[in-house]
Amino acid sequence: LAPFHLFRITQLIQCLLLQLLQQTLIRVQTIHANNVTLEELKTLFDLQLVTDDQFFREWQDEMPEITDFQKRQLNLIKAGYCNLLEYPPMLENNISLSSAYPLLFVGEFYLHPFYIKPKKSV
Repeated sequence: LAPFHLFRITQLIQCLLLQLLQQTLIRVQTIHANNVTLEELKTLFDLQLVTDDQFFREWQDEMPEITDFQKRQLNLIKAGYCNLLEYPPMLENNISLSSAYPLLFVGEFYLHPFYIKPKKSV
C-alpha cells in the first residue's frame, strides 16, 4: 500500500476508535462541593463511619503511650466531632472549636517550646 493509503487507514481507525470510546464511556457529571450534602454522599457511595481501632494501623505503631486522662479527653473530642457529623453543615469554625483546638491542648502544643502566632488580619 502507498504511504498515503496507510495514513488514511490510520486516520479512519483513529476516528472509529474515538467514536467507539464516546459511545461506551460513562458520562460523569461534575457537582460543585457547595451543592452536595454529606447525607447525599452517604447514600450515593454507601459511606459508613468506621470506629474500629485497627482501621489505620500505621497511625498507631511505635507511638508514645498516653495517659488515661488523655484517653478520656480524646474520647470526648471524638464524641463531640461525631455529634457534629449528625448536624450539618460542617463549617470550619465548628470543627476548629470542637476538635482542632482541644487536640492542641491534649497534645500539649500550647506549652513551651511551642507557641501560637496568629495570622495577620486583612
